[in-house]
Amino acid sequence: MTAARNAATAPASKRQRSMMVADPATELKLIAGSTLYEPSLPGKGEKLYFLRWSKTPPPEFLELSKTWADTGLPEEPGHFLFFSYLFSNTQAPAIEGKLRKLLAEPATTAFAWVNYDFQSGDVALSTLLKTKLSPANSPAVDGDTAVKVYPGVQTVVFPDGAAMHGNSAGGALQQVVITYSPEVSPQEPTGAGVALPLAGGPDGKLVGCLCFQGLTNALDVRNPDRVLKSLMQVAMDPLDPVNPSRNYEIFTGKNYFLVRDATGYHLLPA
Repeated sequence: MTAARNAATAPASKRQRSMMVADPATELKLIAGSTLYEPSLPGKGEKLYFLRWSKTPPPEFLELSKTWADTGLPEEPGHFLFFSYLFSNTQAPAIEGKLRKLLAEPATTAFAWVNYDFQSGDVALSTLLKTKLSPANSPAVDGDTAVKVYPGVQTVVFPDGAAMHGNSAGGALQQVVITYSPEVSPQEPTGAGVALPLAGGPDGKLVGCLCFQGLTNALDVRNPDRVLKSLMQVAMDPLDPVNPSRNYEIFTGKNYFLVRDATGYHLLPA
C-alpha cells in the first residue's frame, strides 16, 4: 500500500467495522478534511477516488452500494474519479476544491477520468461521463461521450441514453455496466456491455479500465455469408493505454459463426 493511501482517520474497532461493512474491498474510507473517499483495500494499480457531492457531515466509511442505484437516486450520489496518479492525503482538500470547479452536481452518480500533475497539483478532466435519469427512472449516459485516450488508440463511444446497471455480488456493488440506448435497439438492455470495475482488493487491478467482450475474425474470410469469429475479453485503461497489465485482448476459447441469410445476421455457436 502506498504512502498516498495512509489512513485518514483513526481506524474503527474490528467489531464496529464488521457491523458496518461485510467486505472491505467494497468499502470507501473518508480522507480527512474533505468529502473525498478512497478504497479501504485498494487493488494493484488502482487509483480510484469518490467525491461525495453533499457537504453535510460525511460518514467515516461508505459502502460502494450506497453510491449507486439502478432505480432513482442513490443514498450518496457523487463522482467516481479514476486518477492518472495517486495524491497525498494532505492534498485532498485543495484537490477537492479544484474538482468542484470542474464538475457540476450530478443528476445521479457520474464518472470521470482525471489527469493529475503531481508536481504542480493541477487536475484536468480527461473524460467526463455524465449521467441522468431516464424516463424509466434508471441511470443512463447523458450526452454522446467519447472516452479520450492517446492519439492513435481506438476509443470507446457511449451514446446518449445508454442504459447503466450496477452488478453486485453478495449485495456488494462490484462494477457498473454501460449497455446501449433503448431508443436504438428493440431489445431491453441487459447486464452485458462495457464494464467499469469499482471493487478493489488484491484482484481489483482493473479498476478504472473499460472491460468488454468483442469478436474478431478467426480465419481468412472466404465466405462472407458465414464467417468464423473468436470471442475476446478486452481491457483498456484510458489514462495508461500502453500498460500491458491494464490493456490487453485475451481469447476466451469460444467461437461463433456470423451467418447472413434472408432475414439478416445471426450468431451461431461454432
